[in-house]
Amino acid sequence: MGETTGAIKGTARYRAANEHDVDALVQLVNAAYRPTATAAGWTHEAAIIEGPRITSSQLVDTLQAPNSVLLVAEVEGRIAGCIEVKATGDAAYIGTLAVSPSMQDRGLGKALLNEAEQFAIRRWNIGKAVMVVLSVRHELIDFYLRRGYTRTGELMRYPLDAGVGMPRDENLTIETLTRDIARD
Repeated sequence: MGETTGAIKGTARYRAANEHDVDALVQLVNAAYRPTATAAGWTHEAAIIEGPRITSSQLVDTLQAPNSVLLVAEVEGRIAGCIEVKATGDAAYIGTLAVSPSMQDRGLGKALLNEAEQFAIRRWNIGKAVMVVLSVRHELIDFYLRRGYTRTGELMRYPLDAGVGMPRDENLTIETLTRDIARD
């Protein structure tokens, strides 16, 4: 898979996650999305949503889902980040982008996003990426807009039945972003 950018260039290696990675990935995803206050990075949503972001059984389901891959970035032999990419018709769904709080602000999130997009092109010849983001996460939406994603205007209520935590605000919404990732 591809090389990274930024301060971690040449140090991250990518591979598909497997069942041996489940415990480490559950810990990583929950630390990135719902950390304790002392370990919080800029990507966390603990003030917005309570409860774990992912469980072991949910992660195993992701690993076993057809046309779905959870890519892992390893730095110095340790899992430092992950991202899901799933073929859904003519688009690649991108989700579960998580970077260890200690590795944030080093370009790994950008590199993982790029790796997921390129993976979708290589594996499925898909030219469009789609993701959903919490509508109140303006800094995160801005991150994706800087990467070429656009807002579709599609808003949905937070998926209470998805098992990814409970919103602290019952009116919480998610919005859809998309990007043309087709080769030039």
